[in-house]
Amino acid sequence: MSIDDMSKYDELKEFLLTEYKLTPREYKILFETAVKSAGKTYTLFAVRLRNLLSYYLKSRLVENCETF
Repeated sequence: MSIDDMSKYDELKEFLLTEYKLTPREYKILFETAVKSAGKTYTLFAVRLRNLLSYYLKSRLVENCETF
């Protein structure tokens, strides 16, 4: 990955997700076991849950999962 591509968030994100190659099952486990830590707000926790669900749906090739 070039340095120019690393400065672009979307390309870096896709690279990292591809590199770690999490399976749909792993995304589901991360979603189901997520807990709010004491130092985080409910808003941040909700965003984290939304992202985990979105990653899971994308890994299952669900269409229109961008509507969350």
